[in-house]
Amino acid sequence: MWAKKYLQEIQRMEEQINQRLEELSSLKELYGLKGCGLSERVQTSQRGDGLENEAIKCVELERQIREQIQEFTNKKNIIISRIQALTDIRCIQVLYRRYVRYMSFESIAVELNYSYDHVTRIHKKALVDFETCHTMSVGNVV
Repeated sequence: MWAKKYLQEIQRMEEQINQRLEELSSLKELYGLKGCGLSERVQTSQRGDGLENEAIKCVELERQIREQIQEFTNKKNIIISRIQALTDIRCIQVLYRRYVRYMSFESIAVELNYSYDHVTRIHKKALVDFETCHTMSVGNVV
C-alpha cells in the first residue's frame, strides 16, 4: 500500500527542513553570524578565512533550505489536491487531518466527534480510495 507512505512524505520533508533550520541557527550562533544571506557580502575580518568560509556555508545552507521549502510547498499542495479529489467527505476529513495537519487518530476522533474505531475504519477506507483514485489518474506515479 503506497498511499500511506506517499501521504507521509510531507511530514518527512517538513522535519528535514526544521532540522536544517536548527543547523543554520547553530552555525550562526557558533560563529556570531547575524544575518548572512545571499544579498549580504562576506568581508574578511581579523579572524581570517575561517569566518569567511563559515559565512559561505551559511549562505549555501540558506539556499538549500529555500529550495527544500519550495519543494515542500509544491508537494503539500499536490497532496492536498489529491486528498480533495476523493468523493467521500469523511475520507477527505480524516486524510487531511492525519497527513496535512499531522493529527493523531485520537485528536481526529475528538474533533470530528467520532469514536477512535470509526476514525481508523474511515482511515483504512480512505487509503484504499486514495490508491484507487490516483492509481487510475496518475498510473501509480507519485
